[in-house]
Amino acid sequence: MSTKIVIVGAGPGGLTAGMLLSSRGYNVTIYEKNQLPGGRNGPLSLGEYTFDTGPTFLIMKSLLDEIFQIAGKRPDDYLKFTKIDPLYQLVFPDGKKFSPPAEEGPLGEVMDRIWPGSSEGLKKYVKAETRKMERVAPLLSRPFLGFRDLLRKDFFRSIPVLNLHRNLFRELFRYFRREDLVYSFAFQAKYIGMSPWKAPSLFSILSWLEHSEGLYHVEGGLNRISFAMADIIREHGGIVETGKTVSAVDEKNGRASGVILADGTSVRADHVILNADFAYGASNLIPRKLLKRWHPEKLKRKLFSCSTFLIYLGLDCLYTDLPHHNIVFSRDYRRYVEEITETLIMPEDPSFYVHNPSLIDPSLAPPGNSSLYLLVPVPNNRSHIDWKKEAVPFRNRILALAEEKLGLQGLESHIREEKILSPEDWEKEYNVYDGAVFNLGHNFSQMLMFRPHNHFEEMNNLYLVGGGTHPGSGLPTIYQSGIIASSLIQREGSF
Repeated sequence: MSTKIVIVGAGPGGLTAGMLLSSRGYNVTIYEKNQLPGGRNGPLSLGEYTFDTGPTFLIMKSLLDEIFQIAGKRPDDYLKFTKIDPLYQLVFPDGKKFSPPAEEGPLGEVMDRIWPGSSEGLKKYVKAETRKMERVAPLLSRPFLGFRDLLRKDFFRSIPVLNLHRNLFRELFRYFRREDLVYSFAFQAKYIGMSPWKAPSLFSILSWLEHSEGLYHVEGGLNRISFAMADIIREHGGIVETGKTVSAVDEKNGRASGVILADGTSVRADHVILNADFAYGASNLIPRKLLKRWHPEKLKRKLFSCSTFLIYLGLDCLYTDLPHHNIVFSRDYRRYVEEITETLIMPEDPSFYVHNPSLIDPSLAPPGNSSLYLLVPVPNNRSHIDWKKEAVPFRNRILALAEEKLGLQGLESHIREEKILSPEDWEKEYNVYDGAVFNLGHNFSQMLMFRPHNHFEEMNNLYLVGGGTHPGSGLPTIYQSGIIASSLIQREGSF
């Protein structure tokens, strides 16, 4: 009888692990509380309009290609990819617009037209980040289970390029001596829900990854990746059970022995993989008697990311002059970031992101219509903002700003379907701890071995995937957590 794996949650980390393990002959069953796979990487449908719930673009497509290849599949047999170039449109408070091409040469030319002489800094940045990624990549692809993992050669080789004494903003200012240009390479700190003035300089690799590997749209939305992974698990004999809620990880003598479903059913397993939001899982699914370092009372003192306010709009028109990805910066970007990550107050002048995928993907809306997605980073629920009271006024303010800054004339009159997701909704509907959608903060004291381990240190036989474990938040690193967890299970022995 083959080794039985039970996975809690069909998010991207759980699906990755399930895909790899089922392809190697393991008996895999995934339980997902929603009716469709994907979790926050799943679809959101409003009438005839389809949206990605969370992530809207793919970076590091090479990693996804590798995962499919290991499972004996080709992603192009399941998914249609479109490379986005320019990457996005950045709109600054003074009305300046910057649409960075993916390639270094054209990018330098565009930068020099807006910020004369800045391409020299770009060359230095690319050289430094290429070296940094070469040193850091091995750390993101292996587990950190204890202090011994810090003593390996690859970690010591990475130290000179980590620049531990600098934050992300200071790191980037070395190359780009103009503040608005720095923002063009620093806003990616929002992918981990942190401030550029607080995030470690390590994360300067995020913008480099966008330029070195490009950004991709998947026809039907990035949620189709989750559907493809679920299909491949089934093709390898695995089971993806949707509409099935896990109420607890079962335990015997300090080991995960299976799971208990909401209907009381007990399911035995040789290994359990937890793909729930980590802090939610530690507070609700793992027996508290086993928890010490990650006890719910201690989690309350940990640093968590900001949250997001989402507006999904089904429109009866198509804004043909609006690019695929758009980011609008607030007048005082630093003040705004402090409001959402430190003082935790309602932002006075928010920055926001607008996704307009229907230009290149007509499958998302009826003919001549479009699915428009607006995202605003906001404080997590430790702010105690009353979103029942504030959601509609805040929504109105964001739509007014979108009309003003992006030229979306008559936006309100074109809305046929609409949904809002506030930080309160993330916590209640998606079980996101404190509504912190990017999970535990990515300060160094909560990274590598200091983050919850992929082989969970406080419960034997329990493995973690997702943004709350190593290597961290963001779609590519969540995929990587699934690779690491599946490798750890194989290392323990099978069959």
